[in-house]
Amino acid sequence: MASPLVERRAFSLELPMQRNGISVVIPTYNCEEFIVETLHAIDRQTLRPNEIIVADDCSSDATLKNVLEAKLSNSLPIRILPGSCNSGGPAAPINRGIHAATYDIITIMDHDDLMEPEKIELQHQALRENPSCGLSLCDYWHFDETGVRPSSNARGQFSSGHRELGVNELVAVVDPERARSAFIRDPGLPRSSSGQMFRKAHWERIGGYRPHMGPTSDFDFVMRSLVAPIAWVDRPLYLKRVHPGNLWSGSLHTTRLNLKIQWDAVRVSEYPSYHPITCIVRQRHLKFLRKLRVDKSSALLIASSLDLVWRDIVPRAIRRISRVLQQSTKVSP
Repeated sequence: MASPLVERRAFSLELPMQRNGISVVIPTYNCEEFIVETLHAIDRQTLRPNEIIVADDCSSDATLKNVLEAKLSNSLPIRILPGSCNSGGPAAPINRGIHAATYDIITIMDHDDLMEPEKIELQHQALRENPSCGLSLCDYWHFDETGVRPSSNARGQFSSGHRELGVNELVAVVDPERARSAFIRDPGLPRSSSGQMFRKAHWERIGGYRPHMGPTSDFDFVMRSLVAPIAWVDRPLYLKRVHPGNLWSGSLHTTRLNLKIQWDAVRVSEYPSYHPITCIVRQRHLKFLRKLRVDKSSALLIASSLDLVWRDIVPRAIRRISRVLQQSTKVSP
């Protein structure tokens, strides 16, 4: 597994010449049902991007055929980047798309989501007026085949984390520590890559999206972006489609990766063991371990050992946790 430093060096090689403008990157895989609607929503933006890059991950359905047909009716230039092999997640095609982007501002759109008409304009303005910010995020709605779900925006669903952001105007500049605490408390606030706009230089600085983080690579990117303030636009600017093919799920694999991101963020912030955020993450680990059928006493032992691992005071805790986890895998379901 490459380190972030190695990844950062890789992305810094032979980057195309950048110009002032906006590139939209859409990672896609087998999305023939929704991709055309996503492209049309981008075409209706009040501030029009300079290009759309569709980074395909070796789709086996009619996705690319539909994109080619959509180019005929879309007034924006659409570039298609076919993949050589399926990567198993969105991070690799996103990185390919950003690397190939001609312009210095990048906005990501999942292949099944929709933009509100003012999304690019408002987020671009937020970044332009706040040059210290590396990343802009925004609120969103959930929708399905019946329409927009009531009270499904981030402010409504994740009120505790939203309050912690301290947002009291349309655009708020949030310092990294405040944002980190809010996003650990409520990881659903920065729900997906569809809410992200950033400078290409920022993507290169933090080492891009990490493919080994699988379906949580978007949340991982946000948390690693907190080396600088973020510009939060407090308006739902995209529609997150809910359907059976969503990558975000309650699987054990996704939960494990999500918890790893949260605990890494706790370590970065150096919260003490009694800090409310540390306690929240520890309780989430405990709940996860119970799902793995680890007995309660062993789960408590592991959860309490997290602080010891974090501080490296008792290295034996690492081996103790490994032994307990290995024993838990031997328990038949």
